[in-house]
Amino acid sequence: MSINAMMQRLESLAIPAHEDRAALARLRRAQKPEGYVEAYRYIMEYVEGADKKQLDAYILVASLFGHNPRNSNERYRNIGNVCREIADTPVDDASERRFLALLQADRPELKVGLYRMAKMADRKGLAINYTQLFWDIENWDDPKGNVQKQWAGSFYPPEKNTSVAEAAADDIATKED
Repeated sequence: MSINAMMQRLESLAIPAHEDRAALARLRRAQKPEGYVEAYRYIMEYVEGADKKQLDAYILVASLFGHNPRNSNERYRNIGNVCREIADTPVDDASERRFLALLQADRPELKVGLYRMAKMADRKGLAINYTQLFWDIENWDDPKGNVQKQWAGSFYPPEKNTSVAEAAADDIATKED
């Protein structure tokens, strides 16, 4: 199994001068279970030994790529970063609600939220780190919620968290005086 090799293959379908629109359309159709077979020709050589859950993650990532063929190899970039960039600055209530729904989603609901987010990112010209997303999908059900915590940490910028902490510290200091 190699998500990196699969992403190289998928990226080759989206090279602007040689974009394979039919292939990207097939990948988009894999969004629905009855369309999974549409993605097989692009992913099967990379998923040897994958169990059903892993195969579903490969198909989901390939289908999302069909909706937004901009891949980022930026280290530590996750969906929290993308959702933050999609949102207006400061973050509007609707964007935050969509993001929180994504964080609270179970695996089937996660797919729906990710498709919505990928389309919105595509409209804004934003890239997604699909390799990181694959691993995040793989670990979504971790009881500790590490993926969700990482996404939240990326969505809510440190300076906002710092200013909240500083305000709380100021409140405590004021009460002590």
